[in-house]
Amino acid sequence: MSLVREDRVAPPRTLIVGCGNLLRGDDGVGPSLVRRLVDRGLPEGVRCVDAGTSGADVILEMRGVERLFVIDACRSGRAPGSIFELPGEEVERQPRSAGIALHAFRWDQ
Repeated sequence: MSLVREDRVAPPRTLIVGCGNLLRGDDGVGPSLVRRLVDRGLPEGVRCVDAGTSGADVILEMRGVERLFVIDACRSGRAPGSIFELPGEEVERQPRSAGIALHAFRWDQ
C-alpha cells in the first residue's frame, strides 16, 4: 500500500515517513502509525509516506519539506515509544559511510 500522492503540486510543509517491516513485530511501527494517521485524517500541509523496508524510495519525497518526522524502530536502551530529535544540521555533520547499505546510507546520498 503506497501512501505517496502522485497529484500534488507543491511539497507538504510536514512529511511523516514510516519505516519498517510489518512482518517483523515491532519493526512495523512506522507503517502501522502512518496508516492510522491517514485513516484519522491529516491536516492541511501534512502528508504521510509508508516507506516500508526501502526508505531509499522516498528520499525524493523529502525534498522541499519544512519538517520531517521519521518513524522507525531502533534499539536505543530507552523505553519503547521514546522520541529522538535530530536536527538536520547534525545529520549533515555526520561522516559519510564508505559504502551504501539499507541501514548505513544518509538521506543526502
